[in-house]
Order: sequence, then structure tokens, then C-alpha cells
Amino acid sequence: MTIRSYTDAVRNQILASIKRICLGTAQAAGLAKRVTDTFVAWLGKGALIKRQPTMGGEDFGMYGCTKYKVPTFMLALGTVPTDLIRRFRATGKPLPIVHSSTYAPDIEPTLRTGVTAAALELLKK
Repeated sequence: MTIRSYTDAVRNQILASIKRICLGTAQAAGLAKRVTDTFVAWLGKGALIKRQPTMGGEDFGMYGCTKYKVPTFMLALGTVPTDLIRRFRATGKPLPIVHSSTYAPDIEPTLRTGVTAAALELLKK
């Protein structure tokens, strides 16, 4: 790899950035599989849906960039009752989304599932 810069300050910033990105990539290697394996063992394979990668909220990526270097993981959790999903699909209308005034999550199972899923993965460490 060739690094070119006009000043030592810029060169040091580039090298530090490369090190940070490589370290984060190495630490995250296998994370998705490990977490998926945990959730499949608990919920069953049929309860999971493979999604395309997303950038998430515009500020989510910054959560792990604090001086505390807290590892981050974004879980997309189904929050709407199955019968409501079926009703909306039958009409062809889209379900209300998060941050919508008509969004109606099923609170109790959503919280139970989300907290348990996070705890199961964290307790493996």
C-alpha cells in the first residue's frame, strides 16, 4: 500500500485511520454468523429473515466511535403482530413504519424478544 501526503500530520491521520478501520474489520469478522447462530438456536431458523445490509440511522455508526469504543450491533426486530401484517398484506397497503404516528408495535413480546436476544449474545462472552 502506498500512502502519499504533503504533511506529516495528514500522513499520521491516514495511517491512524487505516489502523482503526482494519482493527474494526478484524474484530467484526464472523460477528454476523455468531449472532445469527445464537438467534437460530433460540428462535428457530424460520423466525429469522435475511436482510440486505443497511446503513441504519445517520448517527448509528458514531455510537462506536466515542472515546469508550463501545462495540455496536444493529438488530432489526419484528415488532408488529402477525395478524396485522396479514391484514395489511391482504389490502396491499404498507405497514406503518417506525417514527410514524400510526406505528403500532406489540410492546410486550417486542421488548421480551429484543432484550432476551441481546442478553443471549452478550452472555456468550
